[in-house]
Parts: sequence; C-alpha cells; structure tokens
Amino acid sequence: MISSPNLGTLRVIVGGLLASQFTFVLVAFVAVPVPEGASITAGLAEAMGDIKAKGFGISALMMTAFIPFIRKLTMGKMCLPFINENDSMPLPDDFDPTDQTVIKQALEALKVAQSRYQQGTIAGIASAESICIIGLVLTFLLQHPLLVLPFFAWSLICIGLQWPNENGVATLLTPQAQAALGHR
Repeated sequence: MISSPNLGTLRVIVGGLLASQFTFVLVAFVAVPVPEGASITAGLAEAMGDIKAKGFGISALMMTAFIPFIRKLTMGKMCLPFINENDSMPLPDDFDPTDQTVIKQALEALKVAQSRYQQGTIAGIASAESICIIGLVLTFLLQHPLLVLPFFAWSLICIGLQWPNENGVATLLTPQAQAALGHR
C-alpha cells in the first residue's frame, strides 16, 4: 500500500466538513420548532405536494450526479472505491523498481497525485455537503425541521463513498510509479 502523509490532513478537512452537516441539522431543529405531533413521513408527504420541495429534491439529485463529474475533472479519474480505474498495463521487461531515478520520478508523481487527489476529494465532499444545505434551506422555507433529515442522510452516504483512502491516491499513479513506491 502506498503511504500518503497528506491523507491524514485530508481526513481532518473532510471530518470538519462532515461536522458542519451535524451543525446544519442542529440549526434546523433549534431555529424551526417541530410542529405538534410531527413525524418524518407526514412532513415528507406534506412537502411532496409542494413544488419547492420537488425542485429542491431535483437539485439534490443533480448535486449527486455532479460529484463524480467534479472528481474526474479535478483528478482525471473519479477515484471512487466502487469504480476500478487502475491502469493494468504490464511493466516493461527492463523496468527496475529499485533504480534511484525511477524512485525519484515516482516520488514526484506521488506529490502530484496527492495534490490532485486532495483537490478532487475536497471538491466532491463540498458538493456532497451542499446536499445537506439544500435540505436546510427547504426546512426553513417549509417550516418543518424534519425535512433536513433525508438530505442529511443522503449527503452522509455521498461523503462516505468518497472518504479519503490510500487506494484513491494509488489510482492516480502509473503502474511503474506504484511498483517503485512499493519497493521503498
């Protein structure tokens, strides 16, 4: 496995964005009083008839579709755990992973990959966070705090699927760089 010291920093950043979503839910419940006898199903059923709710739901789905696009745009690959984008090219016969020049090139490639992975992950996580913000805005518009919960849950799923990991960084490296870094 390729070790990435920047992964810890990225996880802290993602954790902060994740914590903000819990704050959004808290704000929804503090700022908007729960109607007497309210339930999530009744609130959702009531909201489904509202055109604003439909529009906000479509916006959340559009943000979900935007996540892989923005990751591919910033990283060159989606780097999602359920999509295999590894280059499966065989290594050349004369490839020596212990050659210092090869290792130096691999370390440079790793720096570039880490930067691209960090940018793409932050952009994807911010897009997922916006799904929860959409729910918060809908909560304020329709005055029902329980409406934020489905958006919150969906954004948590989107963030969980993008959680930073070593495989994501490795996916951005060539097979030669992966082989050279594996022999360090």
